[in-house]
Amino acid sequence: MQKFNQQNNFFIGFSIILFFIIDSQCKPSTEGRIKQMMKRYQINDKRTFWEDVSGRERPRFNQNTQAILATLRNMKKDSLYKISFSFDNRRFETPWFIIYDGQTGKTLTSIEFNFEYEFEEITKITWKEEYTRLNSTLEQPETLLVFYNWIPASQIDFQFGLSFFFIGGFFLVLISILVSIWPFFFKK
Repeated sequence: MQKFNQQNNFFIGFSIILFFIIDSQCKPSTEGRIKQMMKRYQINDKRTFWEDVSGRERPRFNQNTQAILATLRNMKKDSLYKISFSFDNRRFETPWFIIYDGQTGKTLTSIEFNFEYEFEEITKITWKEEYTRLNSTLEQPETLLVFYNWIPASQIDFQFGLSFFFIGGFFLVLISILVSIWPFFFKK
């Protein structure tokens, strides 16, 4: 009887440890991680190479944040300056946004990126830009305000479903153990 109880206690302890290990694996581990982002500029007809955006200016997975990006300095009055972004190792690229049009005074003040994701992967990126006109061509934008919003692609909560599945399975195992040892405690 003593040996049976030791084996039973070992099995229950092992089941509890296994449950917590499996449950911890169901939770998204990438929440808050910095996502890869690059930018490049176009000045009139000349383009720069892709360059990494610094970590504090990048989006963080599943966290709605904002950042201030530094733009080009000493822009010429009659030139056209544009910027383009790429995300997720150039899987998603944006078109060219006008940062500053020296002839008309049109200036990009902010961009809002909406990242649609499923599980831990970005599936779609949309954006909305906001422009203003500067009163003087001597004024130049020095920064660009960027908003990052995260939208789940589906409203089904898979984490809750998996947790419910594992908790329910744990209790079924526990009940089956109790049913199997019940006759040993209450012999006729």
